Amino acid sequence: MRTILEKVFLEGRNFLSELESYQFFKTLGLDVPHHELIPDSVWLRGRLGSIAKEYPSRVVLKIASPDIHHKTEIGGVAIVENKPDVISGAFDAITTRARAAMPKARIDGVLLMEFVEIEHELLVSLLDDPTFGHVLSVGKGGTLTEIFKDIAMRPAPMAREKIEEMLKSLKTYPTLKGYRGAKGMDLTKAAEAISKIATLARVDGRSPLGRFEIAELEINPFVITPSGRVLPIDSILRFREAREIPLIYLSPIATSIHELFHPKSIAVVGASDAVDKMGGSILKSLIDSRATKVFPVNPKRDELMGLKAYHSVCNIPEPVDLAVLAVPANQTLAVIKECAKMKARTAIIISGGFGETGEEGKKVEAQMLEAARNAGMRLVGPNCMGVYFEPTKFSTFFLSPEKTEIPRREVNNFTVLSQSGAISVQLVELIRNVGIRAIVSYGNMIDISVSDLMAYFNEDEGTDVIGLYIEGLPNGQRFLNAARRTTKPTLILKGGKSHAGSAATVSHTGAIAGDYDIASAMFEAAGLVEARTLEEFADFAKAFAFLKGRVPAGRRVAVISNAGGLGVLAADATEGTCLQMAAYESATVESIGGETRDYMHISNPTDLGPGVSDEGFVKAAAHVLDDANVDSLVVIPGIQPRAMNAEAVVDGIIKLYARYQKPMVVSITPTENRRGLIDRLESARIAHYDTPERAVKALAAYVGYHTTRQGK
Repeated sequence: MRTILEKVFLEGRNFLSELESYQFFKTLGLDVPHHELIPDSVWLRGRLGSIAKEYPSRVVLKIASPDIHHKTEIGGVAIVENKPDVISGAFDAITTRARAAMPKARIDGVLLMEFVEIEHELLVSLLDDPTFGHVLSVGKGGTLTEIFKDIAMRPAPMAREKIEEMLKSLKTYPTLKGYRGAKGMDLTKAAEAISKIATLARVDGRSPLGRFEIAELEINPFVITPSGRVLPIDSILRFREAREIPLIYLSPIATSIHELFHPKSIAVVGASDAVDKMGGSILKSLIDSRATKVFPVNPKRDELMGLKAYHSVCNIPEPVDLAVLAVPANQTLAVIKECAKMKARTAIIISGGFGETGEEGKKVEAQMLEAARNAGMRLVGPNCMGVYFEPTKFSTFFLSPEKTEIPRREVNNFTVLSQSGAISVQLVELIRNVGIRAIVSYGNMIDISVSDLMAYFNEDEGTDVIGLYIEGLPNGQRFLNAARRTTKPTLILKGGKSHAGSAATVSHTGAIAGDYDIASAMFEAAGLVEARTLEEFADFAKAFAFLKGRVPAGRRVAVISNAGGLGVLAADATEGTCLQMAAYESATVESIGGETRDYMHISNPTDLGPGVSDEGFVKAAAHVLDDANVDSLVVIPGIQPRAMNAEAVVDGIIKLYARYQKPMVVSITPTENRRGLIDRLESARIAHYDTPERAVKALAAYVGYHTTRQGK
């Protein structure tokens, strides 16, 4: 394979012709159609007699040219009977049409192939995504590929078993496995062939093709014949000189960032006594948090907020664990060099105006990083709000505490890692009853990245759930490696869902999968739980933080309410999720019937009716939780009816939650006078949602995460 690429590269090309592709695939170990190149009509006349014996009753002729990619559009393909005069006529017609359509194209002749009977068609591609590296895609193939847009994507390489799972995940999989008497394909055999394509991906930053690497490879169709052969038919294969990626860029950097969260001494550079300025707000926040040692730095002041001030970081008489820079962008590089000279362990660069503004800003970022690396110093930012860490009670946020309102609860187990400071602030407003362990607003990520932070908080004992907000990633492969190693539930919200990447490729895959589609598939493959909106992100955060430790036995859910419509909406919301509506045991039906005499038919969703009392409602919910067929529960107490005492039903739900370990979520219509009831539920770590649909979606995310990890 390397020899084939070397020859083509020396000709000045970075792509293979169809004939070269068949040679390449055959060397890779794939079966390919019987074929040969007919360079001219003279050669053809000498071969016509042998062709009739060596090929089946029909053959395919395709124009052979490295300059013509879409042969059908110019009449460069013909399927004809295997008869000398027919083949000769088709040869002349194809070459004539090709020369007329593309007079400057290099015509090498005509590729003669056996006609292949097709039972099933797949699309298989290996695309080198600029963020995540090589991505393997499989999907519905043939001429309707872009109509169906049915494709599964995963980071490559991967084992045959994983490729089988990809094929099974396709919406069109029923047509592949066979239905209504149609013959199904051999799934294992197809996956084995596709796995050979996957071996062309980089492993640990190195290409298996030596000095070359695959930029884009697509086979469409990758066919399965009635006899069971698996064959590549049409393909695009582009390559380039390989870029070896050092392992340091694939894994989080080993240097400790412990001082970022446990600093014994903090320098505030650009400190002020004006709390309406960043330097003043940060200084006041650190003083109020009773941080161990704070050193204000201001070239014009000797004292600030009752503390001795220093004119430069270099004047501080003892080591600094953390420097917080609240100075303009044009002063930041000089301050970083001073911090490096003084061997500061970490620094947070609050100011913007760097890489996000263009090339000049990126150059300054590179200079800051070089100075920091030479001194063994780690950097957060620039263009960020920095760190809030609940255990050590300190914050570098330049917003005042009353504006951020970060909730402190009895249990603070949710850590937020966000590229945007504004998203962090908005999120904590949406989950005001969830205890926050840490928030890191990391901005432009010139050094400490989300991958480093994930690795750190995966080892942090107080963090049970990690939430990520990202827009861009400097190294997607490092991110995926860190995500795969993370053992804690990790939620992710992606900003910037663009499809710009589709314009950079000529393959069908590029037309189907934009940047975000690839990112979303990579998140799923790495075991991350993706939210599509900020509201959903907050809902998932609440479920994972509150339900921690309640591992569902399966995916069977029950819905209980005393308002039929709300229960129906909850049941409807399970459609398309991992949740399955549970079928009650007969004993459960009888027990619930004893609590509500008005309703003779008990089913799931369970409508107890408006006449049920708070006591009856809670007892009925207990019967459902006792049912071995129920793995989780959605509780929807419509507390308007007179028979229902709101305080009593909330008390009952809290007692049920403490008694049973099955995952349970609650939805109460959030009127103003019920805010206190909702707070009581969430103070007991019971996740509440304003609508049944949101309750079900959040529960589904939680159950799906745990059952998938258990292989259920």
